[in-house]
Amino acid sequence: MASGATLDLGEHFNKAPYDLIIRIQNVGSTDLTLDTSMPNYPCEISAESQVNCTLNQPTGAVIPAGTYLEFNLTMKPTANATWSAQITVHSDDPDESSYTVTFTGVSTQKSSSSDESCSTAEGPANSTATMLATIALLALTIRLRREAKPPVLAAKARRQASP
Repeated sequence: MASGATLDLGEHFNKAPYDLIIRIQNVGSTDLTLDTSMPNYPCEISAESQVNCTLNQPTGAVIPAGTYLEFNLTMKPTANATWSAQITVHSDDPDESSYTVTFTGVSTQKSSSSDESCSTAEGPANSTATMLATIALLALTIRLRREAKPPVLAAKARRQASP
């Protein structure tokens, strides 16, 4: 990805965090030295809009030719809205000493369906066993929805990455 690019991370529901692994890859033929001379370097987060970012700075300042360094970045939307943040990596690369990528996404309110005809206050349906079965079914439904979500996000990322 070229410096200055924007990466759209798509939609998440209810301000769910985006957990990313960022890879700085040295595709050159000599060592790449990251600039650690300032606080919060070599990677700097800026232009945060509707999102809080947590960055675990890379450990190590030198990336040998043909290798890479990985670190974690978490972005947590602060509202159900469109958000963006920018990350800049400072190094001694003569062409891109400051490499910048902007991340964008949207957090939306996921509506919960309600069934007003449901009642737990009358008749034999109010038994403890029935309530426990209902809670277990709800937990299974939530778990299945969460497990189904990552492949959808991965598919979106693959479509965006295609030329």
